[in-house]
Amino acid sequence: MNNQSNGYILNTTNMLKILSRLAPQQAWTSEWLHANLRRKYPQGMTLGKYFMEYKGQPNGAGTEHRWAISTKDFEERTKLENAIKQKQNGIVITNKQQNNQYTSFKWKGFQLRSEAEQKIAEELEKRNILFFVNAKCRLPDKNNVSQTREIDFIIFYKGQYRILEVDGREYHQTAAQDHKRDRLLEKHGLRTTRFTGKECFHTPNLVIEEFLELFEFYTPPNKSTNQTKTSNIKQITDLNYDDTFF
Repeated sequence: MNNQSNGYILNTTNMLKILSRLAPQQAWTSEWLHANLRRKYPQGMTLGKYFMEYKGQPNGAGTEHRWAISTKDFEERTKLENAIKQKQNGIVITNKQQNNQYTSFKWKGFQLRSEAEQKIAEELEKRNILFFVNAKCRLPDKNNVSQTREIDFIIFYKGQYRILEVDGREYHQTAAQDHKRDRLLEKHGLRTTRFTGKECFHTPNLVIEEFLELFEFYTPPNKSTNQTKTSNIKQITDLNYDDTFF
């Protein structure tokens, strides 16, 4: 078995449907699967950015054969997951590979959810910046009902802190819910900035550059209030009191 995570084991019918969604220009047949994966490359084969492997006929003669497909490429894995999620045409996942989906993304003791997150973590470490990864919290809503929420990155910089979210894949399916959560967090003083998974994976340095610039333009509310009070006091003490004020 190959050691790539986020792979799927599918029966012949479903594998052909998935391949047709990934590469509709090709004519995929069960004969092709058997000729190549089962006979020619029994240890598995690389097809483009995908790794495919024959998984046998576990339910015995007369039942469908099974095949595995996986990829380590971020964009291609997104395509694969989208193809799997399309419920029309009767796609049924026979079984997801037993490898833990976090296996490929263990980094410095963290369990990251994607390679894009790992790229961001590596970039932050290069810059010696303090950060928390996938921190869970209990977040109360406007009705004072708390729910558990998970934050991708809490980043501390120049005495301030902000949230960086890596959007994409199965962890950010509903934009409306994500933005509602962002508004609730902001009420507690935590501002959120979102970047696409593609940006974070391909140009993590530019993502972090842009993110750190945001710290320059934001003044915490308490600090702003104190500055205003100090300024007002200074203006009053600088006044020359004379008869015109009475």
